[in-house]
Amino acid sequence: MFRLYFTRLILPILFVAGMVAIPFVWLPDVAPPEKPPASSEKAAGSAREKTRRATPFQRAMTIGFALILVSVTAGGFMLYRITRSQTASWQRRFAPPKRRDR
Repeated sequence: MFRLYFTRLILPILFVAGMVAIPFVWLPDVAPPEKPPASSEKAAGSAREKTRRATPFQRAMTIGFALILVSVTAGGFMLYRITRSQTASWQRRFAPPKRRDR
């Protein structure tokens, strides 16, 4: 009985919680924001430069989000396959009795 609850309830909840927690546990150190340069030319150049490169935090969050999407997709596919096979099994097991024609 414990195995039934463990495999069907506890493990999936722990797996999803772990996937959601990965981006918050594994994060690189984020540097404090830099002060803007004094001249407007330097500010325009650095603004263009900053929009091109993602920060380590943005990269980590993107990886985390991708992992969550992949795990949810894989979990949904597995759940679909399990449900489909269980439905077929139950239909065979509890099929109505065959009628005997005389």
